[in-house]
Amino acid sequence: MKTCSYYRTRFKGAEDAAWGYCIGTKDCESCSCGGNELKCNFYEYIRERARLEQTEAIKPTVTTPHIQVIGLDVNKLVKALLERSFKEKQTFPWWVFQEIYKWNKGE
Repeated sequence: MKTCSYYRTRFKGAEDAAWGYCIGTKDCESCSCGGNELKCNFYEYIRERARLEQTEAIKPTVTTPHIQVIGLDVNKLVKALLERSFKEKQTFPWWVFQEIYKWNKGE
């Protein structure tokens, strides 16, 4: 992720401690985002833009179903889920299996 273009630091105090401020505000107010746009103290649109960029960056580029991408067969996945639910003595919701099969068919 890129650093916020409005974030700057300056030294203040006897200890010469660095503190951040935002040049995007009228009075260059201090901020604690550290240059991370996801943590912007002042502007929602900057946080939202950073969230969208992050989402786009992690979207899969492969158009085939994920199960095939990671090399799993759907039937093996369903079998593993059933075995685990039997081992833990908890019933697994059947609608999940139906969704898995629909998803694999591309519906």
